[in-house]
Amino acid sequence: MHLQKLAFILVVVGFYGVVAQNNPTYKQWIPNTNYNNPSNWNKNRLPCDQDTISFDNSGNYTVILQDSLAVKEVIFPVNGDFVFEEGFTISSPPPAPTAAPSSTPSGCQSDGTPNIFIGDIPKNWFNPANWMVVDGPSGSSTGTGSTASNVMQTNQVPCVTDTVIFPSNAFAVNITLPVTIGSIMVNGRQYLGQQFANYLTTSTARTQFFFGFGSSVTVQDITCTNSSGCPCGYAGGAFQREICKQSICPAVSCAKPLNPPLGSCCRLCGTIMQFSVSSTFNLTVFEQQIKASFLNNAANVLYNIQSTGNGTILLILQDKNNGTASGNAAVALGKSIFDKVKSDTSYNITSETLQGSDGTVITSKPTPPNNAAGIGVGVAFAVIAVILLLSIVYFVYCRRKSGQELTSPQPTGISKRINTFGRRMRNTFRSRTSSGLINAMELGARSEAEQSVADVEDKPGLSYENPLYASAVKEEPETEFKLEDTKDHKEAESVYETTDTTGF
Repeated sequence: MHLQKLAFILVVVGFYGVVAQNNPTYKQWIPNTNYNNPSNWNKNRLPCDQDTISFDNSGNYTVILQDSLAVKEVIFPVNGDFVFEEGFTISSPPPAPTAAPSSTPSGCQSDGTPNIFIGDIPKNWFNPANWMVVDGPSGSSTGTGSTASNVMQTNQVPCVTDTVIFPSNAFAVNITLPVTIGSIMVNGRQYLGQQFANYLTTSTARTQFFFGFGSSVTVQDITCTNSSGCPCGYAGGAFQREICKQSICPAVSCAKPLNPPLGSCCRLCGTIMQFSVSSTFNLTVFEQQIKASFLNNAANVLYNIQSTGNGTILLILQDKNNGTASGNAAVALGKSIFDKVKSDTSYNITSETLQGSDGTVITSKPTPPNNAAGIGVGVAFAVIAVILLLSIVYFVYCRRKSGQELTSPQPTGISKRINTFGRRMRNTFRSRTSSGLINAMELGARSEAEQSVADVEDKPGLSYENPLYASAVKEEPETEFKLEDTKDHKEAESVYETTDTTGF
């Protein structure tokens, strides 16, 4: 019963890990060409009723107008698309003020210069500030809360397995290097592989995607299936240089700020923890465990966790404190996590290193992870299986050998004596026939058994074989001899009598 429960738990955990890792990360493009986006105007504010607004004639772009439009004057471009959302209205502005500059009844202040739309300027794909993580294709924010947004800048842009979302057609993005992503959605429609390549040939796409020399976007339709996570693919080299060039690093005030790890652009105050993990490590489960045990209760600490590949995980902690105390809360929290991982093998971490902005450096190799017990059990079962197999082989071999011995004819006690007697007689007669001294017919009367032997030996060209073995009588070359010496004959009789007495 306990084994069944354990098996069920393992299946559920394994299934959860696979499902969690197969869920792609969604990263949504923030900039747009919306009229109501203050950052799209050169005065960094929305136009007011006393403004003259101007759209650059050099662009060919899409502008979405929301709510209402009440301005003094509009200068439209020669080319471009203007999308009016449902409920959009155009109203006449109030009378111009008698003195300038001053505030109108609507609160608008204008210096008489046009408010120029700059949303058509393509924003860089590799600027981390242009992206945010969302919880799905709908584009709603994940509410990351304690996630640090100013570290691991290479992870903030879309990675090779991420899904990219452009929530509308109103955007302009500049791509300076070859880009590979998992999938892409534009204005609610998903494009995979060749579908997106075909979309890029349309007139709409030409107003949205601007490519530098040698740059491209490849949609490969893959997700991360590794339980320990997948590296983003942008750490180091030209990609990181481009990302860091677009990034703005915050000021640091701690005494010993840490140098940025691979994949990050900025120095930081806090803790960098590096973990070497086993093959059974699950990044999603580990992050949930760390959040539940430590991070959810640390309001002033931000974190970032990622896989760097080759079985290595980075956990970066930094706190919101400023001044010389900046980083102290993150270092204290990092030490608590370090001690917990060191003493708990359930995390499946084989070694860990902590580096703090207070000068702390700690390295530890925890006890073998809990999968070591499973490996030991597996080895034990393998040894037992080999022993059982060898035992079976040996048993079968012995059975076959004993079976062969049982089927072979075994001579009885009497046949052994007869056989011994025959060999001795044959040897005696052969030794005598070589000198031609004995005649077998003169040996006299013998017993039936003796006579049978003698009959065989007396016939020229024949030799005696034990009849129990059903062997054919073998013919031998004839040997002629004659009796020449009676003394030798008597000696032969004496030998025969002696052999007869001992053989029986």
